[in-house]
Amino acid sequence: MLKPTFKNCYLGRSKNYSLKYGLYMTIWKLANRNSFREVSGRFGVAHGSAYRIFIKCVTLIANLKSKVIRFPRTATSQRKLIEEFEKIRGRPFPNTIGCIDGMHISINNRKGFYSILVQGIVDSKIKFSDAFLGYPGIISIPPENQLIGDGAYSLQMYMMTPFKDNGHLTEKETRYNTALSSNRVLVEQAFGISKKWRMLHHLKLHNLSLAKTIIMAAIALQNIVIDHEGVDENDTNRINIENIISTTTSTIKCQLLSFFPKMQHENAMFLMIW
Repeated sequence: MLKPTFKNCYLGRSKNYSLKYGLYMTIWKLANRNSFREVSGRFGVAHGSAYRIFIKCVTLIANLKSKVIRFPRTATSQRKLIEEFEKIRGRPFPNTIGCIDGMHISINNRKGFYSILVQGIVDSKIKFSDAFLGYPGIISIPPENQLIGDGAYSLQMYMMTPFKDNGHLTEKETRYNTALSSNRVLVEQAFGISKKWRMLHHLKLHNLSLAKTIIMAAIALQNIVIDHEGVDENDTNRINIENIISTTTSTIKCQLLSFFPKMQHENAMFLMIW
C-alpha cells in the first residue's frame, strides 16, 4: 500500500534509518510521555533525527486511516453491525450502527494553551469507524438506522439522545435512558483506551498543524491493536498497550511493516527494549 511512497528514512544526514527502526521509536514515543531528548538517548539517535523520524512515521501511519478507520457504507455491512450491537448487550438499543462522542486533547506551544476537539464514532468492538478532528464531519446514515449520543447532541432522525433528567422522568423514560447509556458507554471506553497513548494526555508542539496527524495516527494504531489483540476481557476499558510496549508485538509490527519494504537488518537494541 505504502511501498511506493516509502524507502529507508533519508533525513538529510550521513546515516539512514529503516522504517522498522522508526516504528519502534514512534510507538514508544506515543505510549510514553518522554521528551524527544529522552527518546533520542534511549534509541541512540540525535535529538533532531528522533523528531524527524517520528514525524515521518506518524504521517505514514495517519495515511492508513482510510484502510483501518472505516464506516459501514452498504446496507449489508450496516445490518451486520446492528446485529453485533444486539449480541453484546442484554438490553440492546434498536438499529444502532455506532456510538458518537467527542473529547478535547490539550495542546500548548509558545503562544499559550489550546485544545483540539476529536469527534469519533465507535462500533460494537470499540473500534473507531469514523474520526474527525477540528470540525464535524459528514457521513451517510439511512433513516431507519441511527447513532446514539449523549445530551451534548440534539435529537435528530439519525441521532438518539437521552431525556434530560429534570427529576421528573417517567419509568419508561428512565428505562430508555438506561438502555441508551449502557450501549453508548462503548464510545467512552474507546476514548479511554485512546488515552493509553500517553502522548495524547497533553501535546507539546511548536507546530500545531502536526496535532491532527499525531492524533489520527494514534487512533489508527488503536484500531490495528484491537483487530489483532482484542480488548482485555476482564476490563473492557483497557487495551493491553502496556503489554504491547513491554513485549515484542508482532501483530502491530507485521500489520504496519506489511505496508513497507522488508528490511534486511534488525537492530539488536530494539530486541532488548521490546
